Amino acid sequence: MSDRIFTHLDSADPYCEFVVRLVALSRDGSVSVQGSGLLLGAGLCITAKHVFDDFLDRFGYSSNEDMSITPLFDVFVIQVRSEDREVLIWKVDCFWASPHTDALVLHLVPHSENSRPVKQWKRPVLQLIPPVVGTRVHCVGYRLSELVSSDLKDEHTSISFKDIPTVSTGEVREVHVCRRDSVRLCFPCFRTNQRLDGGMSGGPIISESGEVCGLNCSSLPAGSCEEEDVSYFILLYAVMGVPMSFHGPGFPESGVYHVLDLARTDVINVRGVEHVRLAFGGAERFPVVHLNQ
Repeated sequence: MSDRIFTHLDSADPYCEFVVRLVALSRDGSVSVQGSGLLLGAGLCITAKHVFDDFLDRFGYSSNEDMSITPLFDVFVIQVRSEDREVLIWKVDCFWASPHTDALVLHLVPHSENSRPVKQWKRPVLQLIPPVVGTRVHCVGYRLSELVSSDLKDEHTSISFKDIPTVSTGEVREVHVCRRDSVRLCFPCFRTNQRLDGGMSGGPIISESGEVCGLNCSSLPAGSCEEEDVSYFILLYAVMGVPMSFHGPGFPESGVYHVLDLARTDVINVRGVEHVRLAFGGAERFPVVHLNQ
């Protein structure tokens, strides 16, 4: 039976600096605060793809000749710095969807005066090896997000909001290294007995050792006090196959890379890289991600 207990985090908690809020601003000025994400460092953030899909459904997009889409809105990432509780605003200038799982990688550029001087990023530790059934885990995200006021124009940037930084604790019940099924959760994931509420989608799940081992992608509340909550999380090894046009030191702008390349060169802080490989070729458009434990 799940205890369904939430623990409220103070905004000064170190994890509140990594776990961020996502905000969309439409062309007509409508604003939506929805979902959570995880800063990876190097101007990168990761969230659940379905959080971005909800923005697309609400605000729309245009289709391009190359089969890509152009959202009819801007997305901003809101970070609260733990050391001084300053609110930093980042704008998403490009994104890369995972072909293998419900994950989306965002590239951020500064959008507020206090985010422009940032050069060094604190980085969470990602673990690619799946957690063991029975281990205790903690999911972090933001519940009950409510916008109070915002001005996200280029020349003026400010935002005020209400929400509840939250930790939900539970145990790993099942691990599906390849997929749970062929329709709904057709990607590597694991199940826990944690309670997760709206707004926590895309937030990280963290092991007892402090490593991020997954992203929140689905939740079904318990139907009675005798039942457990059912929550699913993306296994991070599958995210290593996301193709991206990232550029920086050692990554020329003209190249196409994968998240695994950033993990191998320590651009992002990842453990278990030696157990993951990408297989190219064949009929597949994208590389197949293999995990060797």
